[in-house]
Amino acid sequence: MKKWKCIVCGYIHHGYKPPIKCPVCGAAQKKFVLITDSGEQIPFEGSEKKESGSLKKWRCTVCGYIHKGIEPPEKCPVCGAGNNKFEFITVMVTEHEQKADKKPETPKKPQASKKTQTNVISALTPYLNNGHVKNLSQIITQYHGHPIAVHIPNGVLPLTFLFTLLAIVFSSKSLAIAAKCNMIFVCISMPVVILTGLIDWYNRFEGKMSKVFATKMVCAAIVTFLSLVIAIWWLVQPNVYLAKTGIIGFFTFLNLINLLAAAVAGWFGGKLVFK
Repeated sequence: MKKWKCIVCGYIHHGYKPPIKCPVCGAAQKKFVLITDSGEQIPFEGSEKKESGSLKKWRCTVCGYIHKGIEPPEKCPVCGAGNNKFEFITVMVTEHEQKADKKPETPKKPQASKKTQTNVISALTPYLNNGHVKNLSQIITQYHGHPIAVHIPNGVLPLTFLFTLLAIVFSSKSLAIAAKCNMIFVCISMPVVILTGLIDWYNRFEGKMSKVFATKMVCAAIVTFLSLVIAIWWLVQPNVYLAKTGIIGFFTFLNLINLLAAAVAGWFGGKLVFK
């Protein structure tokens, strides 16, 4: 099995050929180099040689992405599904295809079909393809704007939940204020998280919908809504941590659901990056 390295982010891929684009940073296939046993690095365009005979085409059962090679990729570069989600179709390679493959071509991004292209992405496409906005969106994706942004609520929410519990247990005004300020900060950060997430989804995955993305979107909506509700509750009733048991129980339950939604979104986000 060949070993390929992305020269942009260092991601290592094992397989017959590198993925259409890097599942970590979104770099094109031509940005991969072949690492030989001796440690030599050979550019993809200069190392690819088509084998004659029968090759396999592997189809991702989640998003429909087609991968050609001896075996499926470790994970789908479009939706992040594992290699156990691939099924193969054996095809014969014609002489014409062999000659065509010898010509180095710039890999094209997999196009999302009309059925999988969402209304959100369709609405954003004219803006993301315009001049400076397109350049900015590419920079955001290249320098991992969404993973950076999403770490803010994912890091602050557990602390907020802890402060809330401690404020209730010890009737602490200081901890209640800390919890309130943290929740307001989460509310402020969520629009950035959602916007960078949509940009990343468009640039890296062509706006293709799968269970992974659908789950992340639902969780993002839950976190945004509940964070806003909880923050407003803190502002309207600063002493909610001293309220009756039933009210405190419901307030704590909302905070717990908010934390769990953020955790689920983070877990599914990890499936797009890690094995």
